[in-house]
Amino acid sequence: MILVNSANGLFFLVNILFLWMINRLHKPFKFSNIAIFTNSKMIRSYAITVSGKVQGVFFRKFTKEKAIELGLNGFVRNQNDGSVYIEATGEENVLDPFIQWCHDGSPLSVVKDVTVKEISTKHQQSFRIQYF
Repeated sequence: MILVNSANGLFFLVNILFLWMINRLHKPFKFSNIAIFTNSKMIRSYAITVSGKVQGVFFRKFTKEKAIELGLNGFVRNQNDGSVYIEATGEENVLDPFIQWCHDGSPLSVVKDVTVKEISTKHQQSFRIQYF
């Protein structure tokens, strides 16, 4: 039990408690022009092109399922050249396993090449299959 002898001590204790609560919420907090970031995650967006036998083998369906499983936002679509184009946005530590998954793809696909390029962050609400 902590005993506080004055109003200033109580104010100090309340501020410490407040900062501790903010730390537990894992959100950025700004106090007196000093930014405090606690356990903040880096959000990134990548453009991923997957080539090989990736059309007609449910690659887009499995990509969408994997992205939703990992909590990513973005889209996947077929390209005219036979490749599949993906834009994925999410936490950096989740995007790495997703990109690794793209090298394997769906059970019937045969992935020959995966190119990854970082793009400006997109603010999409879900992951979807895009049709022409």
